[in-house]
Amino acid sequence: MKNLLFTLGFSLISSSTLFGCASQQQSESFWKNHLVFVSARSGHNDIYLSDSTGKDVRQLTSDVADDAHPRVSLDGSIVFASRRTGTWQIYRMNWDGSGQKAITNERAVNNYRPYPSPDGRIVFVSDRELKPQIYSVNPDGSDLVKLSEGDFHYDYPVVADDGMIYFTSSRGSKWDIWRMGPDGNRPTQITKIPQNIQEIAIVSSVYKDYDERFTNRSPMLPFFGFYSQSRLVFSAYAEGGNLALYRVNEDGSEFTQISNRNIYNSRSPVLQPTGQVLFTTDRNGSTDVWSMYPDGKMTRPVISDPAYDSTN
Repeated sequence: MKNLLFTLGFSLISSSTLFGCASQQQSESFWKNHLVFVSARSGHNDIYLSDSTGKDVRQLTSDVADDAHPRVSLDGSIVFASRRTGTWQIYRMNWDGSGQKAITNERAVNNYRPYPSPDGRIVFVSDRELKPQIYSVNPDGSDLVKLSEGDFHYDYPVVADDGMIYFTSSRGSKWDIWRMGPDGNRPTQITKIPQNIQEIAIVSSVYKDYDERFTNRSPMLPFFGFYSQSRLVFSAYAEGGNLALYRVNEDGSEFTQISNRNIYNSRSPVLQPTGQVLFTTDRNGSTDVWSMYPDGKMTRPVISDPAYDSTN
């Protein structure tokens, strides 16, 4: 596999130097003020676009099969998974829903949970082997590469700004977070906690917690937060059997629960280029999209509708 080049210090979904034509793709400022999500308000799960306050909602996909897991690429386009051919496959479309094209198209194989990488490739999960594994592919579907190894289950890959891939694996006695290089090398276990971990969001050290906003700092010094390492926000089952949100540092330290009640489900965290974390919760009686700071504070509803709404 050819060498990978990465640009550090920018959000995974916002780098204006890499965006193409504005008629097909959108700029950094656009994605700081807009979000994509999944909703069943049309009668089946489709992908929608709204502004950052949940207003000006626009439907991007429309078919009877489920669409899921939308993620914005560095070039401003959207990758997502769809079951419109009978199996889950990876697709790509422009910000307005136009130009929908299949990246993968394989019978009897499910390809799902796409995540854009800084080098332009798409990392995803495939069940083409007995147990689901992690692969990467070019946006045109060429150069399929297997990244994971061993007789284990793999799931929920996310890619950091430096190209490192975080994922969950059952290679221990339960599901924990692991990290590997962009070509699958040096797999390293991050967490060792009692819960089985599910979806992950990577929060770079450049993003503030809520309390950091009130810290006095010299205007002559660059702000890198109190954290010298990334934080991982993830969902796992809490006491009582519901899904809750947790956070841990990249080195596995300071593990803490950040959703403070276990009587509802909170899951599927997704980092926005503003530093806010979106997540899916049923705390208001319906499944909606909420926002919070990386430490779990200042939660508020963003997408709220009687129908099912979700970040994934």
